[in-house]
Amino acid sequence: MFSQNSTYVKFIKNVNVEDITTMNFKSSHEFNHIMDNVSKQQGQFYIERIEEEFPHIRYEDLRTFVNMNDKYGNATKSIYEKDGKLLYSNPSNMRYMYFALLILTNIVLCGNTDIVEIGAGYGGLFLAINHFSQKLNIPVGTYTLIDLPEMNVITAKYLVAHKTAVSVPYTIVNANFIEDRITGDNLYVVSNYCFTEIDSVFRDNYVRNLFPKVSHGFMAWQTCMNSGMNKENIAEVVRKPITKIEPERPQTGPAHSINYFVYI
Repeated sequence: MFSQNSTYVKFIKNVNVEDITTMNFKSSHEFNHIMDNVSKQQGQFYIERIEEEFPHIRYEDLRTFVNMNDKYGNATKSIYEKDGKLLYSNPSNMRYMYFALLILTNIVLCGNTDIVEIGAGYGGLFLAINHFSQKLNIPVGTYTLIDLPEMNVITAKYLVAHKTAVSVPYTIVNANFIEDRITGDNLYVVSNYCFTEIDSVFRDNYVRNLFPKVSHGFMAWQTCMNSGMNKENIAEVVRKPITKIEPERPQTGPAHSINYFVYI
């Protein structure tokens, strides 16, 4: 995924996992550059999309998740408004919530209940899916979080800190050993940009060892990473039938590039 000598990997190796609840890892420049890079303006756009596409979601539903996910890590925050009430939140929470609602809505249509996330980070999207699956009474059978072993140590501690809020059974898997650790079929794959960011060796490994077990999924897809990631090549890259491709909402890539929401 990332080189073992990268700034990001060096950073996560230095996070004090003995007491994750007191660490300020979410306010680190290295962390924000890779995992927490949603701008205040993009966060506002995500709230607007939630209001328009999911009008049944209430302010209290958003606030409960925001307060939970911002409890640890000392994330930077901005002020938003929902239903005439203020919401003080890290902007990335807005993306987690919007993506969680898109995914859960699609799961109802597809019938899958077992989710596998490529590049799960510290577990923010998982917590959002867990939260809204309870709110909307949409069952999620199991959830598998895949990432680098260094990140998985942080994730394990972070999710334990939130154990009273987690109802979905989950497993944390080393990205280097997916062929041995992920079993079953009819899986629902999720990638929050990671699949198009990682080295081709890791991407090919997912296509070869994970995707044959996948029947449906949702991927935030970046076309700017290389020429092979363009819209026309998506089905060829993942080697799965594509049911729908939509322009990303909002567009978060560099100028003159277009990102997509891809539904397998």
